[in-house]
Amino acid sequence: MLKDFFYPQLQQFEAYNRATWFQQDGATCHTSNASLAAVNETFAGKLISRRGDIAWPPRSPDLTPPDFLIWGYLKSKVYSNNPATI
Repeated sequence: MLKDFFYPQLQQFEAYNRATWFQQDGATCHTSNASLAAVNETFAGKLISRRGDIAWPPRSPDLTPPDFLIWGYLKSKVYSNNPATI
């Protein structure tokens, strides 16, 4: 997927340049040797990952805004109509 889809799409993105960093979470499939080798070909020295150039900080509000914004919003919607009885 990286080589066949992501990289071609990235090349067409007007904000992409040599200073672009790649960030991924610490999921096992994202940090396999094959995945990291493929990412390091394009983003050598600019990888934020569990086994990357900069270690992925778990639960960082700066790097994982969905965990702190979207989930809080969704939780407020789900629990907005709490039943008063069982």
